[in-house]
Amino acid sequence: MSNLEENSRYKREKLKRLREEKYITIPDMAQLLGMSKDGYFKIESGAIYPRLPLAFKIAKLLQTTVDELFGI
Repeated sequence: MSNLEENSRYKREKLKRLREEKYITIPDMAQLLGMSKDGYFKIESGAIYPRLPLAFKIAKLLQTTVDELFGI
């Protein structure tokens, strides 16, 4: 596995871990963000990256930074 793949997997796992530490389900997170649960799942699974305004909302809900979550 390349360093890029490992970093991507780490970021996905971190997003999930932070959400779960706050006892927020995927459907609840999606609702808080005003999006579909499928859309949020795609972000958490690494299939897509959120646009910057959404990335900031996710980071705020999880009490972290955009850079820490997505490396952007």
